[in-house]
Amino acid sequence: MKAFILAAGEGKRLRPYTENLPKCKVSLAGIPLIERQIETLVKSGINDITLLTGYHSQELNYLKMSTLHNPYYHCTNMVFTLMYAMEDIADLDSVIISYGDIIYDTDII
Repeated sequence: MKAFILAAGEGKRLRPYTENLPKCKVSLAGIPLIERQIETLVKSGINDITLLTGYHSQELNYLKMSTLHNPYYHCTNMVFTLMYAMEDIADLDSVIISYGDIIYDTDII
């Protein structure tokens, strides 16, 4: 199973927290949302994870994960960003597609 995390959003409604960070890097109890999500996926046995990036994508480089970048994030939406992964998704039997700014538990996976 492979997971794709939509992490291109600006999070304009979360300003000033997202002034220089993608929305998925906003922290909850000191841990960025994206790190919580990756940890949950890995605990569920999913290690093949690709981040679909956009706004301040360089802020996600520390994660050392596979990425696909939407250079048009500022004038498109999540569906457009997901299109960057469609070629990879088409060949998969099972896939998880998730927003980068949500929290869920391994029970959901």
